[in-house]
Amino acid sequence: MTAHKGAWDLNAYEYERERFCEHTLRSIAERFKVLSAEAIEELKSHPALFAYEGQTEDFRVGYLRRIKERSRSLLIEFDFDAAIPAIPAKRIVELLVQLDIDKWELNRTHWAVKDIEGWRRAVGAP
Repeated sequence: MTAHKGAWDLNAYEYERERFCEHTLRSIAERFKVLSAEAIEELKSHPALFAYEGQTEDFRVGYLRRIKERSRSLLIEFDFDAAIPAIPAKRIVELLVQLDIDKWELNRTHWAVKDIEGWRRAVGAP
């Protein structure tokens, strides 16, 4: 989630380190607190939802290609999944509970990690 319009057009984005694992279940956040090589590979293996703050811009699904720790930030490089079309924000808002997204999350730049079964079905992805 970011407030920076056009950020997802660049295929790379930098998060402040303190915003990583906000709105994340404590047990999951602890697992990724130290970004070991194994933790990074696990994050890269799962789909990611890319969104802009607010409830007007479409959401996209993709995968992280690279995660690089910097002194006070995390740089991610990513690609969208071409098989999954953009998801209208209205649809995501309807699915907040199923996707474990707190309504406040839509208004704060952060990187949350969720454990969601059946997310493809929920968003209508193939």
